Amino acid sequence: MRIAWKCFPSFSIVQIIFTMKTKEISVEKVGILAGALECLAFIAYFMLMKYLNLVDIAELRWLNLLIQLGGIILALRYYHRKTQVRIDYLNGMALCFLTSIVGAFLFSIFIFVFFSTIDPLLLQLLKDNTPMMGKYLTPFSAAITVLTEGTVSALVFSYVVMQYYKDDPNTVKEDDTINSDRM
Repeated sequence: MRIAWKCFPSFSIVQIIFTMKTKEISVEKVGILAGALECLAFIAYFMLMKYLNLVDIAELRWLNLLIQLGGIILALRYYHRKTQVRIDYLNGMALCFLTSIVGAFLFSIFIFVFFSTIDPLLLQLLKDNTPMMGKYLTPFSAAITVLTEGTVSALVFSYVVMQYYKDDPNTVKEDDTINSDRM
């Protein structure tokens, strides 16, 4: 198994996640790493749509929300599985929000670099096919739009997902484990 990781250095972030010890687990670390993986999923989806010539169909951007929701849920499940502790409401909101913001921020950087240096012709195609904002579309405005959409959906998904996870009776609260250690 170790040899496989050495052959694929680009998967080192995945290796860090799967080899992280329970004592090293924190909301911040899991959120940043899950956000980076979420960004990789965004990039893979974007490149798939580009090579299938579906980038100009704006409605397909809604599938980014499924990627974002999946990243949030997987981050929460990973944190719970590694710590065996039910995350409290505010820490859960922070984990969900951090995961989404990191993913959206990194993806917006990718979008800016992609449209400004790698494929400016695709940006021109989007300008021609976008009726309302097309003539104002620049690499910077596209990146800001991605970041804004990601931030707003991060707020909504963090709230919605934590409504589901806040009352999970099968897990122990963080406060209960702290109090049981004192006895």
